[in-house]
Amino acid sequence: MRVPGAVWSSFDGYFGNLPVSASVHVKGDQVDANIDVPRGLPEDVQALLAEWPLRQAVSGHVEATGTLPVLQANARFDLDASRITASAPSHSAGTSASSSTSRVARSTFARSGPRRR
Repeated sequence: MRVPGAVWSSFDGYFGNLPVSASVHVKGDQVDANIDVPRGLPEDVQALLAEWPLRQAVSGHVEATGTLPVLQANARFDLDASRITASAPSHSAGTSASSSTSRVARSTFARSGPRRR
């Protein structure tokens, strides 16, 4: 191992039947991480997240980039005619602020839908 040097890793496989691709690159305090789900069928997502009774396939992208201790996290999920996005700076001390936008079609979830809290 070279010090200081970059460290990177990647994963391309499945969680259950859900296809996932992920990568992380760290060089000094700089971090770039990505997770992608190209297409998750409703039954495959429900096997991992039973409270989300989806009716449609979902794709998603989550990334975290920045210089430690502050990273910017962004997420996007697409479900047929719906899109959910979120963004939040995160500090290693646990403080964060977030914003999100969403456009969700009524047909996205089964009638039981996710529980509101």
